[in-house]
Amino acid sequence: MKKDYLTLICCYTVRTFIASPVTRTEGIEDLLSQVSLLPSVRVPGTRDLHLTYLFLGDIGERDVKSASEAVKAISLRKVVSGFSEITAFPDLSNPRVLVLIFDNPGILEIYKRISDLLPGFATRSRNFVPHLTIGRFGRDRINPHIEKLKVPDERVTIDRVCLFRSTLTPSGPIYEEIDSVQLI
Repeated sequence: MKKDYLTLICCYTVRTFIASPVTRTEGIEDLLSQVSLLPSVRVPGTRDLHLTYLFLGDIGERDVKSASEAVKAISLRKVVSGFSEITAFPDLSNPRVLVLIFDNPGILEIYKRISDLLPGFATRSRNFVPHLTIGRFGRDRINPHIEKLKVPDERVTIDRVCLFRSTLTPSGPIYEEIDSVQLI
């Protein structure tokens, strides 16, 4: 019994990612309302939208501590960004995720800094495209004719970088902030 308990303790993991919270503006709310009407597309159920830099996955306590220290070591300027387009990942012919693309290259500097601080995790990441997830496609993946969707004509401020815990539940993910840093 004692051995099983020790195994459980040493193997405990937390599903985590590093991201910046994004405020739901009127234009983003309008877009999410439009997306909710598309066939076979689900809008994010959470009130918290975020720009994900790195998905760390299920990591142990030591890696959580390293990621937390990395987040706190970021010393960059905040970024004000608009949006350039709405598209789908991995591509429009095989859509899985509907996304709103940010248009400020300053966001790439934040990503590069995080990648430099956590090189082991950054190697898992594909080409970084700064975006907000605005919908997830169901199994049917019907082409939703996204050209009818209007890109919000407004700007948001990226002023914090956070380490989040993600707990998956039947009603959708629950995000909890573990640590954060304010951008200057």
